[in-house]
Amino acid sequence: MSGETPARAAATPPESWFTPGRFALALALALAAGFFPVLTGSRAFFFFDYGVLGYPFAQYHREQFWSGNFIPLWNPLSNCGAPFLAQWGTMALYPGSLFYLLLPLPWSLGVFCLLHLFLAGLGMYRLAHTWWGDRLGAAVAGFGFVFGGAALASLIWPNYTVALGWMPWVIWLTERAWREGGARRIAVAALAGGMQMMSGVPELVLFTWLILAVVWVIAVVRRAGPPGTLLARALAVGALIAGLSLAQLLPFLELLADSQRHAGFATAKWALPLWGGANLIVPLFHNYRNLQGTFIQQDQYFLMSYYAGLGVLLLAALGALGRRDVRVRALAVLAVLGVVLAWGERGHVYAWLRAAVPALGVGRYPVKFVFLTAFLLPLLAGAGVVWLRERAATAGSLRALGVGSGILVLIAGFLVWRGFHAPVPFEQPSATAMNTLVRLILLAAVAAVAWMGARAGETTKARLFGLVLLALLAADGLTHKPGLNPTLPSRTFAPGIVELNPKPQSGDGRVFISPAAEGALLRSTVADMQTDFIGKRLALWSNLNLLEAAPKVNGSSTLQLLWQRQVQDLLYATNAPELPALLDFLGVVQATAPGKVVDWTPRTNAMPLVTIGQKPVFADASNTLAALTAPDFTPREVAFLPPEAQTAVKAGRSTAARVVCTEFSAHRVAVEVDSPERALLVVAQSFHKPWKAYVDGEPAQVWRANHAFQAVELPAGARQIVLAYEDHAFRGGAAASIASLLVCGLLIARDRRLRAAA
Repeated sequence: MSGETPARAAATPPESWFTPGRFALALALALAAGFFPVLTGSRAFFFFDYGVLGYPFAQYHREQFWSGNFIPLWNPLSNCGAPFLAQWGTMALYPGSLFYLLLPLPWSLGVFCLLHLFLAGLGMYRLAHTWWGDRLGAAVAGFGFVFGGAALASLIWPNYTVALGWMPWVIWLTERAWREGGARRIAVAALAGGMQMMSGVPELVLFTWLILAVVWVIAVVRRAGPPGTLLARALAVGALIAGLSLAQLLPFLELLADSQRHAGFATAKWALPLWGGANLIVPLFHNYRNLQGTFIQQDQYFLMSYYAGLGVLLLAALGALGRRDVRVRALAVLAVLGVVLAWGERGHVYAWLRAAVPALGVGRYPVKFVFLTAFLLPLLAGAGVVWLRERAATAGSLRALGVGSGILVLIAGFLVWRGFHAPVPFEQPSATAMNTLVRLILLAAVAAVAWMGARAGETTKARLFGLVLLALLAADGLTHKPGLNPTLPSRTFAPGIVELNPKPQSGDGRVFISPAAEGALLRSTVADMQTDFIGKRLALWSNLNLLEAAPKVNGSSTLQLLWQRQVQDLLYATNAPELPALLDFLGVVQATAPGKVVDWTPRTNAMPLVTIGQKPVFADASNTLAALTAPDFTPREVAFLPPEAQTAVKAGRSTAARVVCTEFSAHRVAVEVDSPERALLVVAQSFHKPWKAYVDGEPAQVWRANHAFQAVELPAGARQIVLAYEDHAFRGGAAASIASLLVCGLLIARDRRLRAAA
């Protein structure tokens, strides 16, 4: 391919018809056509993590915002209390979150996600046009990225959609900053990088900078500038991004250090199967349809799709094989590497990489590496469009299209045959065959339209062919996997559907979902999606308790405090015994009714969340956990403290001590007590280092009680105690982030003054 001589001038005019404005209009119309009910607000996304994780976090954030708590640091409703901002993926500091904080839910969160897909398309268009110099190729890259399976599947995670939305912008702006220099370019690149960092998807940030590292090396090899200058500018951008992100990163790192995750935490769970690359060509290969009609890949349940589009794959192959460009070849290698790494331990490379970089062990799903492939294939497809337009009049280009299409048809045909002769359990080969037939028809149409458009040059007919090409790519993406982004009527998210008597509020009790109900909800057999989702809401499953402001023993925090997780595991481990005394201590006033899933039964023996007078017993972690499950555990009488507290805590059992009153809010617990002697105050709220205690205004030590909760020793007398969540990591990081933001502002202002003076 690459050795052929074009029959006519290679380069198309730089200002072709597909201007940024026209591309943006075409992309907006395509997204509107695909998601019109979501845009109008009549229906809302809900599937998988969107409904039970992302949306409840957004709802909690919004409620805190409107109550005057503009930056929620702590979530008292989940996991007996859990860090909120430090979770990172909650996007508590992402400026774009103001969209759904200020506008009504659920409409605003769905539109928020679609706007970031739109942003992703614009960024990919800009990046591809800068690299390949062709506006149609840039438009193909933009549509291929937005309507690729990985981007569409990421709509179930609002923060992933945000990270993908900023990814091409960070690459384009950072490369421009180190190539061209200038204070303003460096500052703008840093601001874009900071926005992506606030999304809370470290894997996508890592992939962004991996691509940038490769592009930087190529720039040095090509002598795009003095290596020292290129490096200094790149480091300046990186340093500013780090500074802008410290308000988020420091609390996250503090939580990570105390969480259930560590370097040896992750396994190759949900890695891409060895045959998984087949789904780049046949999206339903070895998928099974669940009871609700959604197709799910066997052995991999994280990413619902990463189908690139056969037309995108064909054009990407033309670009990778046809263009003698070191950047194109390097991106092609990275795209292949993404699939190999997504295989996890099966592909061996991932195991070697994890051994070389143990910190990667805090990740969970090797399949995420396929995002690297999903990002690069549309870029390569843009290069393929350029190659095709340069050689539009040659027989070789037509032959390349034909051979490439033929190979894809043969592979697709073999995979369909394989599905019939060696299906996985519950696979539906006939559905795969019909779906693949539609993909192949669209492939033929893409190949034909791309060829005719390339031959037409810059005529009006060529513009029409270009629009049809984009429409075909969008149609392929939107139809490739039935049920990929189902929706429900927006009223399904209306609050107040759970009726509990008594209904616990923050600080006066919790609900407890039984292990049996947890298992039934996780493996739901309810076929109707709306009935299933409402049932999960009634059961307060996952994070859906946030929609009802109902405190719960467990939850769906990505990072859980290690000690709290270990206590939670006592209740939810396989064949876990019933532990009524522990539930009493945790203040459980409502529990799943025996033999039920969505029904509740009150518990009358629950303790208040704040108690006083227990006898301190000093024991290490293993003995404490064993004591919590012992039949003779009496949380009203004893509290277990770590051995290091023995020399400091002198209180004993006090039957006369009493709690006069308590007041709970998200970041503060105020307590009045009266005790004739030294006494131990115990709070059944998760222990975390930022919680500080003050007794009559004087600082006091907060100890871990009953392995995962809080205790403060009090002197005799009437006392006022305040437990306050004071996140010094956030405060220090915020100061650094504000300083970095000011630096960016000064750099931009200085550049403007210099340009005005010139």
